[in-house]
Amino acid sequence: MDHFCVWMNTTIGSRNYPSFFMVALFSTVLMWFQIGLSIVALVNNSAKEIVVAALVSSLFQLLCALLVATPYTTLLMFHVHLILKQISTFDFLMLRAQKKAALRKALKIAEKKALAGKDGTAAASPVVPVPNTNTSSGSEEEKKTEIDIENGPNGTTAYLQKR
Repeated sequence: MDHFCVWMNTTIGSRNYPSFFMVALFSTVLMWFQIGLSIVALVNNSAKEIVVAALVSSLFQLLCALLVATPYTTLLMFHVHLILKQISTFDFLMLRAQKKAALRKALKIAEKKALAGKDGTAAASPVVPVPNTNTSSGSEEEKKTEIDIENGPNGTTAYLQKR
């Protein structure tokens, strides 16, 4: 199981992922087609002297289609991204949670270091490893990502750094 889709009311996994992706793809294409038709209707209605109701109807269709197309497009682009990275939604969420946990740990270490630095005992800058989400080919050196902690002028900062 990858995740539960509330829109399809079923769990999405390797067996039915192609169907799920096709629903997302065709729903998005349909919404953008509706946007195009609404724009054409607006242009045609505004060029002619037609009833205001037709103009308002076309504008309403356009706004509704835009409201629906935005999340559909976002969903489709997210799943295209996952397909290109060759990971599942569950893997994506787990990797993101691991990164957040590593960042929280690094910030906690930095906070302790900042408190220790006030006592006059400055320690070396800690480096905390972060789980790798890069699935593209390359050397292990390129794939290693770390969080590096430094004391800045306004306190302690943490940032991701490729090494």
